[in-house]
Amino acid sequence: MLNEPDIRTLDLGCGNGFFTAMAVKRGGTALGVSFDPAQIDRCNEFKPNLGVDPAKIEFRVMDAVSILSLEEKFDQILFLEVIEHIDHDAEVVANIARLLKPGGVLQLTTPDIRWGLWTGFLDRFARGGHVRLGYTAYRLEQLVRAAGLDVTFQIKIGSWGNFLYPLQGRLIELFGGNSTAEGIAFLLVYPIYLALKWIPISDSMRIVQFIQARKPIPASAS
Repeated sequence: MLNEPDIRTLDLGCGNGFFTAMAVKRGGTALGVSFDPAQIDRCNEFKPNLGVDPAKIEFRVMDAVSILSLEEKFDQILFLEVIEHIDHDAEVVANIARLLKPGGVLQLTTPDIRWGLWTGFLDRFARGGHVRLGYTAYRLEQLVRAAGLDVTFQIKIGSWGNFLYPLQGRLIELFGGNSTAEGIAFLLVYPIYLALKWIPISDSMRIVQFIQARKPIPASAS
């Protein structure tokens, strides 16, 4: 994530607002959006507990189509563990590129295609599951370049702790599938995740693809 003052960040598919708040902590203001009204309600409910100035963070209900109604441009867009849930991925990445300022940065993560079934169930109707297993590094590079963005950094990330995803999901179901269940599951799994994080892991076993891409600055503006 960018670590500069006065950065304006858009977090697409903001989940519980953790990374939205993290962006604010690194400088500037942030807008977190999700298509799920219940998620946004929870984010707004817990906004005072996110450790940032509430005036610098905002949450709204928006989907991949309605983001085009945003009139502002952003220095940074977070698209973390979302693209695998969307049918028209190339179209969405192109729309994201339109929302970036010249020189603005897209931060995108998604499951590596070899580990997609481990990180979530496959659901061809985009009802919450993955509409595709994941991505190769090459396919991600194709998507962002087709949207007119330049790849600035690309890597596979993750630790053995990421293999706890199925366990955490099962615990959430076991405890009721609500926000309280999510909190309990997190508290149970997170200490194990931290312990596993320090055990060396080979690149082939890393679960997550990460790509950073920048919108070119027109020559006349440089």
